[in-house]
Order: sequence, then structure tokens, then C-alpha cells
Amino acid sequence: MKKLILTFMLLSIFTLASCSEKDSVNETEASDVESSDAAKIKEIETKLEEHLYEGALFKILYSKISNSEDLKVISTKFINKLIKEENTKFLYDNYEDTFKESTLFDDDSKNKIVKYLDEAKEKLLDKMEKLIINNDARKASKLYLQSAILNEDDENEQGSALYHYAMYIQDDENPRASSELAIAVKPSYEGRLENEISEAVSKGSIDRFYWGVLYYDNQRDSKRIEPFVGMTDKEALKSTWRKPTKINTTKNINGTSEQWVYDNYKYLYFENGILTSIQY
Repeated sequence: MKKLILTFMLLSIFTLASCSEKDSVNETEASDVESSDAAKIKEIETKLEEHLYEGALFKILYSKISNSEDLKVISTKFINKLIKEENTKFLYDNYEDTFKESTLFDDDSKNKIVKYLDEAKEKLLDKMEKLIINNDARKASKLYLQSAILNEDDENEQGSALYHYAMYIQDDENPRASSELAIAVKPSYEGRLENEISEAVSKGSIDRFYWGVLYYDNQRDSKRIEPFVGMTDKEALKSTWRKPTKINTTKNINGTSEQWVYDNYKYLYFENGILTSIQY
């Protein structure tokens, strides 16, 4: 009986010691994780202070900070700093592929970026318009080309319209310039300097109907691609080369060969409906 009691006491002591050791290990691991997180946060803050924003963004994305609250605080601080400093280029360049897609930035931060970029775009458009009105079309066009937030946005209709109107002014407002303006700006355009743009197009003896023809023909052409080896004959008809002036056809045991003849000594060669060679 005494042996049994002694054995039980020893097992109890061993179990308690084991639990105590596990608790100690867990506490140590937790402390290590906390220290690691603190070091990572400190490194990000240092990069922010030194304006090393690419490095700060990389650390936020790949440092694997375990404390979600700490991560939220530092990512929000990062976005707020960029907005405060009006770092439009960095925010714009990284929004679509990084800030918008990453779950490490909360919805409030993402909405702040969108609002800021919209306001920044409006300020640039205001500046372009004022430059044109003040007879400085060259500066207006230069501003557009230097601002990715304007010239890389396919939906930024006003920026494109103002840019092409500025180019029209620089091109001595002649009939050719009116045609180029009509090709670039749609007839239904409503926005900054819409009356001036409409008047500039009409100076080239271009009525509303012909304006539509010029604009929408150009839109269709802009969606065409250059012919390339491997495309089908049907795809080639939709390419920038369009329909040939003549087709020379040869049939043999291997199938059908075609030579498509174009103006200016350009040729496409097909084997059984597949483009195999281009000559120009």
C-alpha cells in the first residue's frame, strides 16, 4: 500500500513538473513571438521615417507579423503618411496590384486611397484646364504626359480630351489638327472645355455626323492587332492589314497555300488557313 501511495506521489510530481515545463516553454515562445513582432514593427517604422516606402511596403507584406492589431496599426500609419505627404505616384502605382488586393490593408485604408487619388486627379485636371485657358497649352500637355494618374487611366476621358485639345492649339489650329482632335475625342464628350473642343472640331469643316465617323472608325482600328505567324486567315482579316487587294491560291496534295497581296509590296502567306510567313 505504501509503495502504491509513493508511486502515485511520484507520478503526480512528474506530471506537475511536466506541465510547469510546458507552461514555461509556451510562455517563452509567446515572449519570443512578441519580441519578433516588435522588432519587425520597429524596422517598418524606421523605413517610414527614412522615406524608404518600397522597403516598408515589402516588410508589411512579407514579414508575417502575427499580431493582427499591430499589423493594422502600422499598415494604417503607412497609408496615412503617404496621403499626408501627397505621394500620389506611389499610391497610384501600388493601388491596383497591391493595396487593393492585399488583405493586410483594411477597407478604411483602401477607401482613403481611392478618395485621395480621385481628388488628386481632379486637381490635375483643374490645373490642365487653367493652363490651357491662360494660353499655356504646352505646359498642359506636358503635365498630362508626366502624370501617370491621368495618362494611364483609360477611363479618364477628360484628361485625354484636354490633352488633345492642347495639342490642337499647339498645332496652329489648322484643319488637319481639327481632324486629329475629332479622332481623339468622342462627339458626345461632356466635360471641361467641351464647347471649345466642339468649336475646334467644327473649324475643320467637320459636322457632327462626320465627327462620329472619324472617332468610331479610329476606335475600331485601335482594337485591331498586327498580323503574326500562327493566326488564322479569319483573324488576319480583322488585323490592321485588313482585306488584301488580291489572293493567289495554290492547291496540292498537302492542302491549300495562299498568298495575300497588299499595297506597298506587303504579303501574307498561309498554309491551310494558318499564317506561316509575313513579307513587307
